[in-house]
Amino acid sequence: MTEKKKTCFVIGPIGEPDSKIREWSDTLLEHIIKPAVVACGYDCPLRADDLRNPGMITHDIITHLFTDDLVIADLTNSNPNVYYELAVRHAAKKPVVTIIKQDESLPFDNKDLRTIPVDLPIHIANNAIRQIKEHIVAAEKLGEKAKNPITNSIMINLMQSSSNDQQQQLGNILSTLEGIRYDIDDLKKQTSLQSGIFAPPASKNKETSSPTVQFLSDLMDQHQKEARGRRRSSFLESET
Repeated sequence: MTEKKKTCFVIGPIGEPDSKIREWSDTLLEHIIKPAVVACGYDCPLRADDLRNPGMITHDIITHLFTDDLVIADLTNSNPNVYYELAVRHAAKKPVVTIIKQDESLPFDNKDLRTIPVDLPIHIANNAIRQIKEHIVAAEKLGEKAKNPITNSIMINLMQSSSNDQQQQLGNILSTLEGIRYDIDDLKKQTSLQSGIFAPPASKNKETSSPTVQFLSDLMDQHQKEARGRRRSSFLESET
């Protein structure tokens, strides 16, 4: 008896037939996503327009988001439906790999996601296939231990409501740092507007910012690393 292959569901902008978005989505699925997931032992990936069962398509999509072994999320064009579906997958705490067109950047809330840049020129496509396979393997190993914005928020809330004073303090620190991140992002936007920078910078993956804003951003990153270190030490001490 042949072993049942693992399942993969793809979310991303699909667009109308014959549209440029549909052309992008179809090419991406056929020539980048499919070769990567099949090479990792998965069945051919499915997309929302492959679901032929009668009934509510939203129900079918959510079922796949909660039950499939892997989800590949194309965040190109910042489609709100895709981010909603990604949040559902994050809540399911199951493996997900995020990708985005090479010349686009992630919204602030998702900048911590390890997202693979993709495009259709052959050298970029081959590199994307290699990275997707690597991310699939890593995501499978982590399983429910993988971190995402939803699990991070849940962790912070649990720490803040803990009866352990040290856990509460760490939770409050992490919550404060999250607030600082938002403040810095707003400051960056205000600085860009005041400087007359309305278009994205030449390097789409890096934001233009003043030295002061960059200093604050670097300082915040350092505080986050130190907070994570303290949190790990605290957890290790509580287990011993």
